[in-house]
Amino acid sequence: NNELVSLSEEGTFVLKPSDDKYTVEAEDKAGNKATYTISVKREAGTGSVAIEGWTYGEEANQPNIEATNHAGYTVKYYKGSEELKEIPKNAGKYSVKVIFHQTDEIEEYTASADFVIAKAVSPDMPSLEKINESIAGKADGRIEGLTLQMEYSTDGVIYTDVTDEEMYFAAGTYFVRLKESENYLSSEAAKVVIDAGRKLLVTFVADNAVVSVKEVLWNGEITDIPQIPEKKGYDRTAPKWNVAEFKNIQTDMTIEAIYTINQYIITLTQKDGYILKRTDSEGT
Repeated sequence: NNELVSLSEEGTFVLKPSDDKYTVEAEDKAGNKATYTISVKREAGTGSVAIEGWTYGEEANQPNIEATNHAGYTVKYYKGSEELKEIPKNAGKYSVKVIFHQTDEIEEYTASADFVIAKAVSPDMPSLEKINESIAGKADGRIEGLTLQMEYSTDGVIYTDVTDEEMYFAAGTYFVRLKESENYLSSEAAKVVIDAGRKLLVTFVADNAVVSVKEVLWNGEITDIPQIPEKKGYDRTAPKWNVAEFKNIQTDMTIEAIYTINQYIITLTQKDGYILKRTDSEGT
């Protein structure tokens, strides 16, 4: 450090480690001079750290630190490259870094170790209650007790998030579980079976007699329309049902046949073709 130190006696001298270089100017008894530049480095530091991971909710394990000839050390925790202000608590991958402090003879040294805080077993699933479909195909079944922290599946393999606590379901078998979260694994799935509702009834009636009864799903369609029975005196105009389309059915229905009575023109004549009276087209 540009400080001149005179060594007036012969002997062995110890130079302490320094970040700066030493310059030694020497002169022997004959008056010969020489200059030497000497670097004295600190001894490389040695130390190690090991740590065993734990499960979320458990007490944190302390790192096992071993060091040689160090004045002390500082312990830091990291998540990736982010330095944490305290020992981590949430599940995830972390590292612990120990900085062994520099001394006059020993260089600063850093040792690190990775560890994992595992996710804990999920809490038990809350109880669920089913509400079956009201009408087959309407898909208005319900699962009471759903929360947005749950997910459901129809095959027990691929799961979909619950997006509405009052969402509706078609008839079928469902598997519902608590989703995997930051600190918990997914729970065991609860099995819920929603039964299909009754089918809608469409009754075809002709002349106060039931011709046919069809069962149909919600919003369904009838393609095999029954024929309307013939009725004496009502056969000049083809009968028809009082509903034109049989699609998008959403309620029980009674469909009735419409008959049109036959109409005639009656002419009363006297001999020689003289018309006495003639009914009009309405039969009057």
